[in-house]
Amino acid sequence: MSKDLSKNYKEVNIILEILGSEYKNKLPRKIKELLSQAEDKTYFPKLTEEEFLAGNYLEDTKIILSILNINYWSTPEKKNEYMETLRTLDEQYKERHKLVLNEIFPDKDRFKNLKPIETENQFVDNKKTGIVQTILDKIKSILKK
Repeated sequence: MSKDLSKNYKEVNIILEILGSEYKNKLPRKIKELLSQAEDKTYFPKLTEEEFLAGNYLEDTKIILSILNINYWSTPEKKNEYMETLRTLDEQYKERHKLVLNEIFPDKDRFKNLKPIETENQFVDNKKTGIVQTILDKIKSILKK
């Protein structure tokens, strides 16, 4: 299931108009076409330059703009800096996640080498385990004695 980003594309197009041709011209034609074709034609946000600078637009629009910034508007040095920041944040997230799991399961290492116990009758035939069959089996075992 994909997320509907048509409103976000509309906002990105409005923001590109605010930013001007310097930014818009750096985007590949296919990206500009995608934004135009996939935008919500019925969505009309009141997005002004002040609103843009204040960050008053949809959250996914911010993500799309960040991706465009990293891929098309940043210098190679700045792009490397962003990517390094993302790697650091990812490592920090993984470390926090690991610490939380260790708090929840402090003795998890103790269970690593455990193997399931296998029994002779590990799998029971469900067809025979009805209450009537159980009673019949009990009666047969009594009669055999």
